Amino acid sequence: SGLFRWLHKHEFIKENPAHNLLLPKGRRGGRPDEERKRYANEEIRSILKEVQNFKELQPERYWVPLICAFSAMRVSECCQLGVDNIRNMEGIWVFDVCEGNDRRLKSRSAARIIPVHPFILSQGFLAYADKLHAQGEKRLFPRLRKHRRNGYGHQIIQWWGRIKTRISDDKKLSFHSIRHSACSEMKNNMVEPAIIAEIMGHSTGSITMERYGKRFSPHVLLE
Repeated sequence: SGLFRWLHKHEFIKENPAHNLLLPKGRRGGRPDEERKRYANEEIRSILKEVQNFKELQPERYWVPLICAFSAMRVSECCQLGVDNIRNMEGIWVFDVCEGNDRRLKSRSAARIIPVHPFILSQGFLAYADKLHAQGEKRLFPRLRKHRRNGYGHQIIQWWGRIKTRISDDKKLSFHSIRHSACSEMKNNMVEPAIIAEIMGHSTGSITMERYGKRFSPHVLLE
């Protein structure tokens, strides 16, 4: 199981044949998309309203949920972003999700470009990043400290465990459910699967798309 997990993580194999090899307890099982729930749109709106009060004094509690909701980024990827990961490419502001310094990614496919959603820009995100740059800060969320196991996302995940009941009492909902919501919205709006995979940081398993076909341009991803 450990060997197959390592091979899958580093994309030597498309699927892990040992995943969930043990028999499920009771009558559990079913479709993969049923293992973890997504937040409904009205719940996402409630989340954005709930975190508004943190924008000034605890900005990571405002920006991280907002960015993840509008970019489908993993919480660990978002929390470890540096100020220099905010770039302008072809006239479009993007998150450059990459390894470097003490940043680590889940797989090679996780290295990607994600356009900054217009709603994020409308909330003053660039002014926030410029302020950090002027202060000489290297990281986008300097108040977060790296955890030996959970990385920079540890404090956000712990905090989320305390406030998520204000949104829903469903135990299957977690911070990661925000990423599920973003993916579901793209799927429901008939976005091309290859584009969804690139934004999510997933491998398509296609040598045509991933070796010969290069990355989508920021303009295509933004649309």
